[in-house]
Amino acid sequence: MRDAGLYFPFIHVRDDDWLKLAALYWPQLYRIAPQYYLTRDSDTAREFGDADVFRSVDPQHYLDGLTIDLVRAIEDNLEVLQSAYGLERANEAFDGTSIWSDGVGNTAQYPQLAWIHAKKFWPGLIKRLVDAGLAVQGRPQPAQHHDGDDGAWIGMHPALGGAYMTALAMQIGQLDGMLPLTDQAESRTSAPSADVAAVLHLLTGSARAARGEEVSSRYMMLALQYIRPKNLSAIPARRILECREALAPELQRFREHVEAAEAELEEVAALQTEQRRLDAVANHVQRSIEAPLRDLERGLQLNRIEPARAMLVSGSLAAPPIAGNLLDTSGLAGTVIGQSVGAALAVGAAWWQVGEARRVKREASPMSYVLAIQDELTPKTFAQKVRRVWTGTH
Repeated sequence: MRDAGLYFPFIHVRDDDWLKLAALYWPQLYRIAPQYYLTRDSDTAREFGDADVFRSVDPQHYLDGLTIDLVRAIEDNLEVLQSAYGLERANEAFDGTSIWSDGVGNTAQYPQLAWIHAKKFWPGLIKRLVDAGLAVQGRPQPAQHHDGDDGAWIGMHPALGGAYMTALAMQIGQLDGMLPLTDQAESRTSAPSADVAAVLHLLTGSARAARGEEVSSRYMMLALQYIRPKNLSAIPARRILECREALAPELQRFREHVEAAEAELEEVAALQTEQRRLDAVANHVQRSIEAPLRDLERGLQLNRIEPARAMLVSGSLAAPPIAGNLLDTSGLAGTVIGQSVGAALAVGAAWWQVGEARRVKREASPMSYVLAIQDELTPKTFAQKVRRVWTGTH
């Protein structure tokens, strides 16, 4: 089982909600950042980093094998790449809105290019890309700086930069057992492949079959949506970390369930058309995540209802001793309010009969993690909390 996710294509995660969601599933998350690179992370990313959940991996250790394949693939497709993704084409295609920058720096003068840190390239590859008119080395510095161009950054057409980072992420993921993940929706960075030529087909248009990594990655991103709390933006990173610790057994069962489902996606990966693969992955998620989740929710509801029905038929409406004691202590036992509360506790059937049955059913289902996430991270009013106690849902 792969127990780590690898964020790409950037150094800095662009979407804190995406990072929180990924942290609810992956024991560790990594991002591709050169050693000693000074990051400027959000508060969320820093808190996950301090907890050793979000880490960096140095790309220098992985470049040799990737570079050989990439140089060959560039040579084989040089004319097509120059025509469609040269620096001049980046200028012509720029729509004035998208800025693709790997780090935080001065992109205002050349916002049409993707800026990737030079340490993510083998030096010989940089020269080959520059000589072919596919890249420029050195991002211009602001006017108040007098150091000239910043040679630590390589500028490329955004599509070519996305393809390169896709290939690098998959190379690292294959060698170190991590699944590349992205918060970017564009197909060139959301359909990773370790085969450089397969990555370049996104640019050249050559037909190639999808690989299993592409399908698995899409499956994971869809599966994570079932964990997503509605109020994710308002939940601090600290609560995510607490939830991970409290629900560790449930998370492990859910991850084993998802991993088993991934193993069944090989047939989907062999489908030839992009739309057919997307549809098949969505259908598989529905069968393996959504349907079992509905079954668990239905089963828990029945566990709550059946004992209540049995008590009503037998006429046994007396509150359990502990509830009676609480009412006596509060002075409400003889009041109308106290009688209503006692009846509610009894009809809620409950909890002294339902609790064990519900616990067993939840523990038997990998979907218990999804429900637990919703219970832990969804804000509740006092009335909702009381109702959950009465009805046995907490």
